[in-house]
Amino acid sequence: MLILDYSAVLGTIIRMKCAGNDTIERLATYGMKANFVVYLMKVYNMDQVLSANILNTWLAVSNITPLIGAFCADAYLGKFRTIALASFASLVVPFTFVLD
Repeated sequence: MLILDYSAVLGTIIRMKCAGNDTIERLATYGMKANFVVYLMKVYNMDQVLSANILNTWLAVSNITPLIGAFCADAYLGKFRTIALASFASLVVPFTFVLD
């Protein structure tokens, strides 16, 4: 009789989903980089150096903000309060752009 350990199977499935999500995220980021530079050069008439600097700054900010959120969650707010504040912010911010 074969007995399956469901926790091991579930852990494998979760690891595969995380690896797939990370792969798709990196693919989207690499695909967006070239398009973003071309967009800044064509629409905003920026030179290549300035558009590359803006892209690198955006990538640096988007990579550091999870670390800042993790620090705030661990040091000050706690896990659930941080999730609640981030969810509220992600809900409110798009509406502020619509109302402008």
